[in-house]
Amino acid sequence: MVFCCFKTQADVELLIVGGDQQPVQFVALPFEYFGIGFSPAVTVENHIVQALSSTGLFSMPFRYEQPQDLSNMLAWQLAGIRYVLQGEIHEVKQTLTLKLTISDTLGLQPTLSAVILNPEQLEL
Repeated sequence: MVFCCFKTQADVELLIVGGDQQPVQFVALPFEYFGIGFSPAVTVENHIVQALSSTGLFSMPFRYEQPQDLSNMLAWQLAGIRYVLQGEIHEVKQTLTLKLTISDTLGLQPTLSAVILNPEQLEL
């Protein structure tokens, strides 16, 4: 992750946030499930956390203090968290759709993504 800090002069200073020496902290809040039967939410959360953590660039703290208002990005930032992941899983006619929201605690617009999941790959 690279940020540009512009000075009044013409040169550009790069500020690198995170990396293999200091991974960026994120949390995955419990995903909501809308469907019939067994909820795959925990399995999907675990896959995402494992994939992000395995890069070495991101890590989810073992313990963290959750703000009373989960949408308060400043409170998450003060707790040392950079990204907050929230998800909804919708099951319609045996099709699982994940709607993922990735909120940046620095106040940027959240990233929204929707993907169709393959239930056979989730090992439910």
